[in-house]
Amino acid sequence: MNVPTSLLRSRITIRSKSGEGPTGPVWDTTEGVPARVEGKRRQIRRPDGTDIVCSATVTVRPDVAVALGDEVVHDGRTYEVQDVNLIEGLTRTAGKEVLVA
Repeated sequence: MNVPTSLLRSRITIRSKSGEGPTGPVWDTTEGVPARVEGKRRQIRRPDGTDIVCSATVTVRPDVAVALGDEVVHDGRTYEVQDVNLIEGLTRTAGKEVLVA
């Protein structure tokens, strides 16, 4: 069972870096992804050993493509994806928890 639609009350935009252009990074944009955005602070440790404080947790469906370094835009604010965790259901992945700063 996927994350229920009733919990995904916000809409976000995900921008994935597809390369470098003459004026800076080139972004691919995914429009209007349903999500749940919780503005709670959480400290995580990166694989290189550094600590970072994430400012929000975003929950999306399991089929949404999102990776480290992508940008998430919500209510005019742009966040950088710091970590992506799978939310496991009983028989399959139910969603993704995306930590952003």
